[in-house]
Amino acid sequence: MYLSSIFLGPMAADIYAVHQFLSNIDSKALWQRRGHKVLLLSERKLENSREVGVDFPKNTQLPFTLRIRPVYRSHDPESGKVIEKRLPADQMMQNLRNKASGAGFTFLDALASSEEPYALKKPGSTIQLYSMYIVGTLRVLNTPLFRSVLCHGMGRSKRFGFGMINVWE
Repeated sequence: MYLSSIFLGPMAADIYAVHQFLSNIDSKALWQRRGHKVLLLSERKLENSREVGVDFPKNTQLPFTLRIRPVYRSHDPESGKVIEKRLPADQMMQNLRNKASGAGFTFLDALASSEEPYALKKPGSTIQLYSMYIVGTLRVLNTPLFRSVLCHGMGRSKRFGFGMINVWE
C-alpha cells in the first residue's frame, strides 16, 4: 500500500469535490482530510507517495487517528426510507470497541471529539454528514484481520473521507 499527502487548498473543505477528485485518481482508495490536504491510502503508487506496511505483528501498539460517521441507520416502517440517527460519542465509542475485536485490534485508549457537520452538496441536494475524529493507541490482536481493516477501512462513507485508520502519521 502507498500513502500520499495531497495538498488541495480550499477545495479540501468541499467533501464532494474532494471525493470526485480522488475518485479520478483511485476510486477504491481511502483518505483522511487534514486541513488543506488529504492523506490518501492506495494500492497505486503515485508521485511523492511512500510505501507503508500493513502487516503488524500481534500485540503491536500503534498510535492512530480515525474519522468516522457517528450514525445509526434504521428503516422507517411506514415509509420504508432509511433514517440516520446521530449517536452520542460514548455510545459510538462502545460500538467501535465492539467492532474492533472482530477487525483484529482493540483500543487501548481513545479520545473522541465531535466535529461540525459537513454539508455534502451534491447536484440537486445537500446532505449533512456528522463526523467524529478519534485519536489514541490501539493494539493488534490478529494480523490478517487488522491488515484487512487497514486496507479497506471501517464503517460507512469511506469514499467521503471516513473510515481510514491512519497508523502511519
